Amino acid sequence: MNELYLNRDIFGNTIPENAEEIIAALNLEIREFITKKGLNPEENDGDFDAVEHYAAHIADFYTCYGMTPNQVIERDLTEIKTMKVRQVISISGWVEGSGWSYSDSYDCEDIIEITPADLDSEMDFSWWEVDDITEEEAKEAYDEEDTQIIVEYFPVDIDFDEISLDDAEPLARWEKWESEIYWESREES
Repeated sequence: MNELYLNRDIFGNTIPENAEEIIAALNLEIREFITKKGLNPEENDGDFDAVEHYAAHIADFYTCYGMTPNQVIERDLTEIKTMKVRQVISISGWVEGSGWSYSDSYDCEDIIEITPADLDSEMDFSWWEVDDITEEEAKEAYDEEDTQIIVEYFPVDIDFDEISLDDAEPLARWEKWESEIYWESREES
């Protein structure tokens, strides 16, 4: 038997000799992770409580894949911290002196997977393609008209046949003008 292993837990996970050191060093992170998974850290499962069991899981990944304990926890947290949302993209045109010229919504059926942190972070609008024009042409063009892009995330179960997009409450909402995206892309280049 490899000297690295002391024994195996009831699930067959190997427990290294330094499992207690791993538990001590990562006790708080492991307990938080286990609690987020909806488990009681103090719950016994055979001869091992949940913390010891998870420490064995970490040890397995360290031994098999060379991942550090923090990398394993981060990977596992990413897996359990995803959620599905319905993404809606709305495009509206503004003409100086006339007001709104059009408004359309797209992707009302588009379900995407995000992390809860995405709801509070800034939306990266670099996916929106802007015309490849000079700065002088941009100043003239965007003074006359511009396009507003709105991205909203809604619960998956929302039914837009029963509630209008205008009346629905999004989980998150971002908006940006095409002119802003153009000037930001120029700053980056």
